[in-house]
Amino acid sequence: MNAVPEPSANRLTELFLTLTRLASPSKQERAVADQVISTLEAAGVTVHEDDTAGKIGGDTGNLWCVVRPTHGPEVLSPDSGPHVAFGAHLDTVAPTDVIEPYLDDEKVFRNRRRTVLGADDKAAICTLLHATELLRGSGRPFPPYELFFTVSEETGLVGAKHFDASVLGSPFAVVLDSSGPVGGITVRAPSQQSLRATFRGRAAHAGVEPERGRSAIQAADRAIPAMS
Repeated sequence: MNAVPEPSANRLTELFLTLTRLASPSKQERAVADQVISTLEAAGVTVHEDDTAGKIGGDTGNLWCVVRPTHGPEVLSPDSGPHVAFGAHLDTVAPTDVIEPYLDDEKVFRNRRRTVLGADDKAAICTLLHATELLRGSGRPFPPYELFFTVSEETGLVGAKHFDASVLGSPFAVVLDSSGPVGGITVRAPSQQSLRATFRGRAAHAGVEPERGRSAIQAADRAIPAMS
């Protein structure tokens, strides 16, 4: 039985430079999504795309797939469900007009232009793609796992909010998108919810019937701290 090859620095570099050359601001992730799909399909993995693009006014939906061993029935039952899912997001922040990534003499990826490099989150995408290439190419058994790639993360997790997680069979997921030392795991994070509210008061004559008046400002003053 073949051993799983060691990760290739050259292949990771190739993947990273290929992906970071492709502009993928939120709602315009098509080029990167197509590259992800073609790389996974070359490894024999079928990729699905949902209809999120039409819902958010973008050009790309969320992607997901199940990765199984090459010789399923011989080394692991193909009916065995996935145990874990790994995720990343396809979009980057702006500006992304022209990107010229390169690897300098100190082995640091940089951009010759005054635009974003896009390592967030394309470094994670490269990791997942290369790991899948290695596992699928090794012929060795491994538990099935799932991959998912969301769109418009940078504008408020928009793609994730429209992703139907029920298509995934894994009981939990690991999202590769955080800072800090290698090996660290983030188990919670702050979040926000945007609300639009209208407070309407009631006018009343201050000298005749002030008790009938209602202050919209006072109502808002009570409501806002109560939301915390």
